[in-house]
Amino acid sequence: EITTAHNGWQLVGAFLAAGDEPQDLAADERTYNAVKAAIAAAASGDGKIVLEEIPYGANGAHYFLEGATEDQQIVLVAWRGAKKASNCILIPRGTLTWTVGAQASVTDGYKVADTLAVTEPAASSAPWKVYSPANDTVAECTGDLKGDDVQIWVPTTIGCDAKLWAKYY
Repeated sequence: EITTAHNGWQLVGAFLAAGDEPQDLAADERTYNAVKAAIAAAASGDGKIVLEEIPYGANGAHYFLEGATEDQQIVLVAWRGAKKASNCILIPRGTLTWTVGAQASVTDGYKVADTLAVTEPAASSAPWKVYSPANDTVAECTGDLKGDDVQIWVPTTIGCDAKLWAKYY
């Protein structure tokens, strides 16, 4: 029997607009342990990088974003990895540019993003499926997790305070 898990939405990370924003990962930072160290050091905005630990057994994930201010953009660069012991290399997943719309969210003071543009690496092995209505409804994306254990979210632009949510299946 084939079944699909119906897990609830989980907060992946909160991104605060105040302060510096990190740059995308440099070539020597593209391992799980290097990112953990950068987050702990919190230099040049690196403390805003989010480590998403993928729940055991999840094959895919569904994402949406909410932000505090309409018409603001949040740009997240995604990296993925499958840990071998406690470390792993990171593989580029793409850049997700969210724009906050007018539809209210269930989080007080937040509105949902209604537009999402994704730029994937040229040879992406984990493409995104995107729904971007741009009419004050909910933009969302889904993706195959390819057996990965972690996903790294680097917020290179944070136009307003925002929260990224995931539902794993």
